[in-house]
Parts: sequence; structure tokens; C-alpha cells
Amino acid sequence: MKRIAKTTTIISALLVIAFQAASAKNGTTTTEAEKDGTINDDGTKTVVTDYERTTKSGETVTGTTEKTVTKTEDGRTWESTTESSSTSGNSWTGEGSGSVTRNGDGTKTISSEGTRTSSEGNTVSGTRDTTVTKTDDGRIWHTDASRTGEKGTSTWTADGEARRTGESGGRQFDVDREGTRANGTTWESSTKGHSNRTDDGRKWHSTTHGSADNGNSWTTQRHGNRTKTDAGFTANRTSKTTRQGGSEVRKKDRQAKGKQNRGSTRTKKARKKRA
Repeated sequence: MKRIAKTTTIISALLVIAFQAASAKNGTTTTEAEKDGTINDDGTKTVVTDYERTTKSGETVTGTTEKTVTKTEDGRTWESTTESSSTSGNSWTGEGSGSVTRNGDGTKTISSEGTRTSSEGNTVSGTRDTTVTKTDDGRIWHTDASRTGEKGTSTWTADGEARRTGESGGRQFDVDREGTRANGTTWESSTKGHSNRTDDGRKWHSTTHGSADNGNSWTTQRHGNRTKTDAGFTANRTSKTTRQGGSEVRKKDRQAKGKQNRGSTRTKKARKKRA
């Protein structure tokens, strides 16, 4: 059970990075979370996660996710509900479900699906399937995911590897991703990171480089830590993204064209005066 939980936590964290990298914009985002778990009389486990996120625009988002986990013969299943709100007045609710299954060939399959509905009635749904394979010094995995909203459906895939290092509790990870956004834009990114065990948890950092076929490119730096508590853990995460190209390039082109037009107008007036 502990091993499965560890695998799910690592892969889920990296998949969050993948989604953020796909929609990266300039700015810094910080997240704080606290997770507590309780074993129920029927053998299920209830996990409650409270989080607070400050976005790059300065908006604060708070939310609570309650997940019920049930053991099965070959893994476990879960169902979850989420309620969130922001300082801008937006709020939404979410429902999700998933499973971790040990396969006969020694691999594990992690599957999840969920739906989020805003207070305005807009709905976003998503699915994700990951296959994890153990290696001599860690694990490798492959993910297929999709997300559907009012603008259409976006899809992406990821291939990752996590390796133990010679340091105490150290891990290195590499993730390559590619996807197609709802508007047809394709993108790809590569993430490299490292984590280390601390006296009371773990700390980690990563760097992501990404690009899209519309000329956009971005670099995202992330770092965070997890601290164990009696009932679970607390976590902090900071993400900073710098984006180049795309709209910024087009804006510069428009500015240059405007200056050229103004110069041409002045030249015509000067010619008339000389004439």
C-alpha cells in the first residue's frame, strides 16, 4: 500500500507540471497544501486536502478536496469531491474518480477522470491513464490524457523516468511531453528535476523548457517541499514562468510597422512643402 501511494504521488505531481507547462504564461505562482488522512471503521481511508494558491496575477484561490480510498484485490480505487473559490468571486465544484491496478506483468496502471463545474455553469472534464514500470534504479511511465471544455478538446502524452541517485533518498526525473490544444496548436516540452529526502520530508526542484508551433516558447522554474505531519503532510510549491515569442513577437511587429507608417506620412508632407 505504501509503495502504491508513493508511486501515485510522484506521477501525479509530475502530471500537474505537464499541464501547467502546456498553458504557461509569464509570472510566479505559489501553492500551499495540507493533507490529513483517516482510517474509517469499514476499512476505507478518507483523505482531506486543504490548499491555497496565489496566482501570477495576485489572485488567491482556496479549496478543499475530500477523497475516499478503497482497497481492492489488485490495488485501490477512489472517489473525490472538491470545492474551490477565489478572491475574484469565482467558485467551482469538482467530482473525480480513479484507480491504481497492479497488472500481471508487474506494471501498474493509474487511471482517473473528473469534471469541474464553475458557478457560471461552465464545465471542464478530463481523463488520464498512466502505465508505470519498475526499473533497476527507479521507474518509467507513459501517460495519455485529454481535457474537454467549452473551447474544445486538448490532448497530450508524456514519457517519464525517475531514477534513484547515490545521495540519501535522492531522485532524478526527466519527462518529455507533447500535445495538441483545443485550437489545433501543437506543443512539446522537456522537464528535468531532482528531489532529496530531508529530516522531515522531501524537497525538489525542476526546470521545464517548452515550445509551440505558433512561435511561443517558455521556461518554467519550480521548487517545493513536503513536510510530514502526524496525519499526513504539508506542502509548499513555487512556480515561475517566462514566456517568449508568439503574441509578444507579433506586438513588436505591429509597433515597428506603426513607426514606419508614421515616418512615411511625415516624408510625404515634407515633399509637398518642398514642392
